[in-house]
This record gives sequence, C-alpha cells and structure tokens, in this order.
Amino acid sequence: MSDVQLMVASGSKASRVYDYIRDNSPHQVQIQDVYKLITKIKKSDNKLTDEDEVAELLVECNLAAEGNVASVEENSRGQSAVVSINSQHMRKMYQRFPELLLVDCTHKTNRYNYQLCTLMVMDQFGIGQAIQHSVIERNADWHMMKIIEHFQSVNPWQKTNVIMVDKNLNDIHVLKSMVFDSRVLLCHFHVIKWLRGAVRNDKKYGTYRSDGNTVEAGRQETVSARLSRLKREGLI
Repeated sequence: MSDVQLMVASGSKASRVYDYIRDNSPHQVQIQDVYKLITKIKKSDNKLTDEDEVAELLVECNLAAEGNVASVEENSRGQSAVVSINSQHMRKMYQRFPELLLVDCTHKTNRYNYQLCTLMVMDQFGIGQAIQHSVIERNADWHMMKIIEHFQSVNPWQKTNVIMVDKNLNDIHVLKSMVFDSRVLLCHFHVIKWLRGAVRNDKKYGTYRSDGNTVEAGRQETVSARLSRLKREGLI
C-alpha cells in the first residue's frame, strides 16, 4: 500500500496505479476500484488537525499580499488564545480614516466557543469597515491587550482620537491603559439596549410597562440636556 500511496502523491494516473497493482499483487482489481482507492488515499492525506488548518490559513493569508499580517498569541497551556488578521486593504482603510476606532466582540463564534473581536473604522459614507479580525478564547483583559498590541504593531495608531466600545467595561479599562491619548466612549445603542433589558428582566422588584417608558423618557431628557449644553458652549 505504501508504494501505491507514493504513486498517488506523485500524481500518477489511475491507469498506471491499476497496472502496478495487477502486476505486483494477487488482487484482480478493476479500474473502478482503483479510482475509489485513489480518492480514499487523497482524503486521508489531506486530513489536517484543527491546529494545522489554522496554521495553513495564516500562512496563506500572509502570502496572499505583501501587506497582509497574521499574528498569534498562545496561553500558558500552549493553546492559541488570540489570532489576529490584518489584510493590506484593512490597513489602507485605517490609514484613510484613523480618527474613530470601533470595537465590537461577538460570542461563541465556533464550536469551541471562541469569540470574534472586530476593530472597525467609519468610511466617508458612514459605513463601518473592518480593519482587524481577532478570534479569542474569551474576552478578558489579557486577550484585549493582545488584540490592541497586534493592531498597534502594524498601524499608526497614534492618529486615533476616539474609541467606541459596547457596554463591556473591561474593554474600557484596557483601552484607556494602552491608548491613553484617545477618548474612550460607550456605544449609545448598546447602553440603551442593556438598560432596557436590565429593567425588563429584573427579578427582584418586578417589571412594569411604565418602568420601560420611564427609562425611555429619562434617556431622551438626558440626550436633550447634553445637546442643549453643547449648543450653549458653541461645540455643535
């Protein structure tokens, strides 16, 4: 079998493999059997572990374009904890629109429950454009630090003035310590969504419809008051 595997790996045609088996073994195989055998050998040879597939993907990413950069950080157990990808196009987008950086993390991205953290900018049309994708084992301070380190190592990050995150307070703590010249803000949409959910799902005091209306009214008054102050100060 090892000789046949070597022939398949070297690209030998099915007819040559067929002749070799008929001449060098007692098996009276048919050509259909040879086709099935070749398919089976190719599948077994191409089966990679998850780690090998990730490594192959990162190498292909780096080779696809000169400006592509893939970075990996391992945890204390030697497992991939943070994997970041910056393409040439992503880096060019950041160089064009560096003023505002958006940070958004999803949860349970794949079967291993890894999370996807995406860094984005706003283009000239007000549309978010990804400038880095990072897959992380969990959203903790160390992982966020590595995400920012990967970003800073390949981008002129000093040009960023404002960073916007969702309701995750851990992100704010890490970002302020690493990008101290930038102002870190909470996303208005995520804060309101979280506040509504906190009121609606409260189990200690119970929730009434009027509570939700009160929260919405308070939000509108807060925003209106802030806008009025900014107008008085001539900031808008």
